[in-house]
Amino acid sequence: MIVSVFLNAIFVLFSVILLIGLIKPSTVIRWKKNPNRSEFLAYWLLGVILIIIIYTTAKGMDIQHIDKGEAQMEQGNYSQATSILENVDQKSKYYSKAQNLLMKIDSIKISESKAQIERGFYVTANSKVESIDKESIYYSEAKKILKDVDSLKRLHKQKKIKRTAEEENRKIKKQIVQELSSINEGIDFSSYRGSIEALQNEIILFQKWSRLCRRGRRTRDKEIMSMAKTLRSKAINIQLKEFPKLRSECAKELSKVMWEDDIDVYANWTDNRHINFTGGWFAANKKKKDFHMKVQKTLKTFRFSKASYRWYTGDSDYTYFSIYEGKDTDLISE
Repeated sequence: MIVSVFLNAIFVLFSVILLIGLIKPSTVIRWKKNPNRSEFLAYWLLGVILIIIIYTTAKGMDIQHIDKGEAQMEQGNYSQATSILENVDQKSKYYSKAQNLLMKIDSIKISESKAQIERGFYVTANSKVESIDKESIYYSEAKKILKDVDSLKRLHKQKKIKRTAEEENRKIKKQIVQELSSINEGIDFSSYRGSIEALQNEIILFQKWSRLCRRGRRTRDKEIMSMAKTLRSKAINIQLKEFPKLRSECAKELSKVMWEDDIDVYANWTDNRHINFTGGWFAANKKKKDFHMKVQKTLKTFRFSKASYRWYTGDSDYTYFSIYEGKDTDLISE
């Protein structure tokens, strides 16, 4: 094809040069002074002979394209074979054979694509036929395969999502069953005592229950949702009993730690909601604020509603900060 276009252009060019050269040879032959028509024709014929040689050589290349194309086909390199065979000139006697080979390649691509679909390799199936040209007799079949592959990919994705959801539901159900069993058997909360870290581990357990309840509700599975509801109810009852104890223990542990700095710590008010710090360290307001900024996150974890700071017992001019405003029955969020 490319060779044919090139030769047609050369033919037109040489025809124009011939007309110009016969009228005025010096216009074409610029490297010689006052050339005549005979000299011009000699040069022009030499050029024609060269073009004929090039054309003959190009025609001989067509059979090479056929041979190379077939060799690439045998190796399964269909894209390379197609590129080679498309170079065969339309006017060549080998053009028809080249077109038959191209159709054979498209046929093989169709067959291989269908085989890949049966094996579930949809991306590979797509790649086999997406390069088939619109002019191919297999184009409509290739287009149908591409459409079918898109549908199968969507179906496969939906099935995968469903399998993943089912597997996730099984995991959630198993975890909820384990936690309910543990609660029903009775949890020994005394193991969550003795340090601030141990007390916080109990709150982490509450957080785990809260997370399971949320995940259970999102499953839309009636059985799991019912189990999650039961776990939520039990978790709320336990938190209602345990948080006042946790706050009391927290104040005691902090008092032990801060005893060396002459700071007294204790919890009071309903359900030990308030925590009080007393010591000379808190004579300055800045120190009260700085200290509170360091401990407020921990105090909020234990759901203290207020922290008070005074520099001696009986000091009525104390400073306090509000902390947690929720209820002990609120499940713990992330």
